[in-house]
Amino acid sequence: MPADQSALKYRALLEISEAFIACRDYETLFQTLWGSLHKLIRFDYLALMRYDEQRQSSRIEAIVGNEAVDVPLGADLPLSGSPLEILLHTQQPLYIPDLRAETRFRPDLMETFQRYAIQSGFWVLLERSGHRLGSLS
Repeated sequence: MPADQSALKYRALLEISEAFIACRDYETLFQTLWGSLHKLIRFDYLALMRYDEQRQSSRIEAIVGNEAVDVPLGADLPLSGSPLEILLHTQQPLYIPDLRAETRFRPDLMETFQRYAIQSGFWVLLERSGHRLGSLS
């Protein structure tokens, strides 16, 4: 890897670490993450889903993207048929290169992906001390 790429990655990781320490709200944190991660990889949206184990549901806590979205923040969503459900089951990151071929997700999620022209997706499970918090996608 060229030295300038290494420096770029190091700087982005430093910005991300600082954001987690300094940012007091999701919107500021996600705007910072968006700017830092966009230097490393091209993507259209970044979203944080919070997991509620007792209710077996998820909630969109924050989303940023190239375009404004009308996805309701804070609304409870069913866990069933979602990427988070798969993450919780497999405990592994989930990459789907072609969402048009995906059959495990609920129709409403597939409709949302289609509406925003989301063609692929990558989800990671967020956990701390064995407690599953949600996902970053």
